[in-house]
Amino acid sequence: MKRALIAAVAVMLVGLGWASGRAQTQATADFELSVAVTRSGQVTVECLRGCGLQFSRMTPNRSATQKKFTYGPCAPEAEWTTCPASLHGWIVP
Repeated sequence: MKRALIAAVAVMLVGLGWASGRAQTQATADFELSVAVTRSGQVTVECLRGCGLQFSRMTPNRSATQKKFTYGPCAPEAEWTTCPASLHGWIVP
């Protein structure tokens, strides 16, 4: 009787561990972004799933978000080698 109880508890613990491990491997990201840069320096940032974007020079406004931004290229006389820009972002269901 005691061995059957120990075996039953062992099977339950293995099953619980398996279910817990399986649940952790099925996680998905909250949002998905795509960033593309052309040879001319034009940058496109696109929200593929679960987010909204807004160019940072605007006052942050969650209701004015867009799915895609394209900016650049930088001015040829610019002293930097990168084209800096910032975006506000929100997770949107």
